[in-house]
Amino acid sequence: MAALTWPTGGKEHEEQYTMAEFVEYMSSNLLILPSNPENHNVFWFEEAGDGHPPPPQSEVGERIKLGLQSLTWFFWDSILIQFWELKISNGRRFLTTSSQPFALKRLFKGLSWYRKQCTNHRVSVEEGEELGPLGRVFVNGQPESSPDVRFYSIKEYPLREHALRCGVRRHMVLPVFELQQQSACVGVLELVSFNTELLLMYFELCQSLDDAFKIFNLRLLHMDTQSQTQTEGRRLALSEIKQMMYKVVNETPYVPLAQAWIPCGGCSISGQCNCMERAYFACDPAWNKQYELINSDFLVACLFHKLQGGKGVAGRALSSINKLCFCRSIHAFNITEYPLAHYARKAMLAVSFAICLQSVHTGSDPYVLEFFMIPGNRDESDPRFLINSLLGIMTRQLRSFKVASGQVLGEELLVEVVRFCMDDESVYFQKSPSDRYPLGFKLSDPDSPAEERTPSEGCRAEPPVIKFAGSSGGDVDSSTQSGNSTGFLTGADQLARTGKRERKRPGFQISYQDLQTHFGKPEKEVADILGVSQSTLKRACRSHNITRWPSHVRNKANPSMFEVKIAEGSSGVSPSCSNQSTAMQQDIMIRNNPGTITDQYTSSLFTVKASYRTKTVKFQLSMSAGMARLEEELGKRLKLKVGDFETTYQDEDGCPILLTCDEDLRLCVQTLTSLGLTTIQVFVLQ
Repeated sequence: MAALTWPTGGKEHEEQYTMAEFVEYMSSNLLILPSNPENHNVFWFEEAGDGHPPPPQSEVGERIKLGLQSLTWFFWDSILIQFWELKISNGRRFLTTSSQPFALKRLFKGLSWYRKQCTNHRVSVEEGEELGPLGRVFVNGQPESSPDVRFYSIKEYPLREHALRCGVRRHMVLPVFELQQQSACVGVLELVSFNTELLLMYFELCQSLDDAFKIFNLRLLHMDTQSQTQTEGRRLALSEIKQMMYKVVNETPYVPLAQAWIPCGGCSISGQCNCMERAYFACDPAWNKQYELINSDFLVACLFHKLQGGKGVAGRALSSINKLCFCRSIHAFNITEYPLAHYARKAMLAVSFAICLQSVHTGSDPYVLEFFMIPGNRDESDPRFLINSLLGIMTRQLRSFKVASGQVLGEELLVEVVRFCMDDESVYFQKSPSDRYPLGFKLSDPDSPAEERTPSEGCRAEPPVIKFAGSSGGDVDSSTQSGNSTGFLTGADQLARTGKRERKRPGFQISYQDLQTHFGKPEKEVADILGVSQSTLKRACRSHNITRWPSHVRNKANPSMFEVKIAEGSSGVSPSCSNQSTAMQQDIMIRNNPGTITDQYTSSLFTVKASYRTKTVKFQLSMSAGMARLEEELGKRLKLKVGDFETTYQDEDGCPILLTCDEDLRLCVQTLTSLGLTTIQVFVLQ
């Protein structure tokens, strides 16, 4: 018997066993039935290694074996497919792949190591236990997949570290059902691979698997969901949505991607839809050219995975009472809270808003519209501005629609805002009837169900609804946290309120301490040291509130040092120290910018936040400043030549307005301050 070899890193996992070496390594006599010399091999146990007969092949296992054998399309060399069957021992239920059929095309050592470890592993599916991907799929009856297992935590995927040592990157688990009994899950099918190519290839493989299994009265959930017959009413409703989304992604510079979800055929329970499929998406051509969104795993995953009520921003909009939901950090969801979380992280998507609507053309059928927005500085972004513009466009474009809660677009609306805190609170933006779109909020715990939340002990029993000064001059509710008169958390106020409790989930678990030890080094060098790409390093920095890499901190106290000190404070600030934290941050700001001590608190100043492609800058101008001064400041900060760019803003109707002269700038300030906004948002186009 061959000695047990173990992965030692490097490329050893890509080496291959001979068939004899593989059979000896698995420590059992295997029956090998190649379906095609150039296709793949199906394995199962013929006899146990000790000479005793193995447990009899179950009837389900036999059908899985035949289904894998009949599979005619097996495109990747580096893929392992293995079946986990439900077993019961001493009254406890668990999944096991020991003695179950599995398939390989090439006998890579890494996949062999992974298979060997799995045969010694049991996955409990008992209520209250840590399930892992296999258990979650069996219990929930929904597929789960990840473009890279490094996005998982150990708790989410107990075999994560072993999978990484074996070279596994892409991971997918599919529930297996009896063809005629959709509720009877008989096990799960696991697919693992070294390959990180597009999910579309996995999707095609899954369709082939589903076709092969149907012959043996098995199926994979959703693999051939019948599209609903498109009635004339559905066609009219979708036509309105398509026109609106086209307008949004082509005319608003901060929404590069929008999607529409409709009820999934055959997936409703008691007349209430809890499962949706994507019917349409629109993508900004310029943004797609830079980030290749259309070809991304994320959009394919949205086709493969159905929208589930209560999951992610769109799912919470579907199942919540108010039918609107916003989150500025969707990458912070874990995979149980948002099945597409790993794909969103890979696509660098962060800010999302969703609304659930109904059309007069189709009665009570829900339509969930999901918008992804370009993130600026997380602490500075004003969600009111983004949501106000979208609601304005929808009010004008979607004439046959109303909010699924029964409210009319343009009436008072509450927007649930998901923040990652340990409190069982909820956040809402409110549109008051006296103003066009002023907003208020209360916090929301992403772990709590979207339709019902009970405040935890010590939290506010009745979270405050905050009204903002708008065109009618309303006041800010006195129950608002001090120092936050705008209804969203910025600067020191956010540090004081969420510094200790916010859950940081950087994509590959890069801690702040890991980053801190490399401050002052070139960004590319640090990425190489940590073994990640520069884009991954940037995402990790953003997750720790480091908005710019401090590459020269040893030489001078520059703005990056200010950002780094803010990040350090965010790791352990208690609510009782909020005033002290605020004072500390203001002191740092003053010491780094001594020339602004007086002007900072002058009432004749206004704040400008400018977005240019993926960059965002923020500065203050005097009310007496004109277009020449504004363009000079923009050119200096964005390194653009004055005269080579245009500046726009969005008015109260969400329409882009070009700034060309001093009068345009004054009108811009008057318009946005009338909406209760304290920051003027402009967009720079070249």
